[in-house]
Amino acid sequence: VHLLQFGSPADAQLAGQRLASLQRGRGVLPLCSGLLDEALRTGNAFAAFFAAQTLASRAKICAAEEATEWPQLAKGLLEVLRSRAVGSSPAPARAALTGPALRQICIALARVFVRLCDLWPDAVRSSLTELGSGTDLEP
Repeated sequence: VHLLQFGSPADAQLAGQRLASLQRGRGVLPLCSGLLDEALRTGNAFAAFFAAQTLASRAKICAAEEATEWPQLAKGLLEVLRSRAVGSSPAPARAALTGPALRQICIALARVFVRLCDLWPDAVRSSLTELGSGTDLEP
């Protein structure tokens, strides 16, 4: 991610190819979840977008071997959205969660809710319950 941002054009091209390969690989969910956490901690909007976009991409596939990982990951993503909505996110997280990253997180969640409806039938209801009544949420 750093080379895409700050590397030479050749470095950026190679980094882009490696990241594209990573996005298609197995075991990427915990890695991108950790990358998103780190990006929120440090305020790195570029890394936050890459992590969120990768999660959205993986949610579209929603491979059978990842099905058990998604419910817990989705709860973490919902907490990220809730914290941002109520304004309780730390300053670096607010800086990292720009519109594109937020949109990708929402896309990932929507895809997971649809793909896992058989394994997680109450996903939307339980997620909305966890978000609360909404009276303290900002648009």
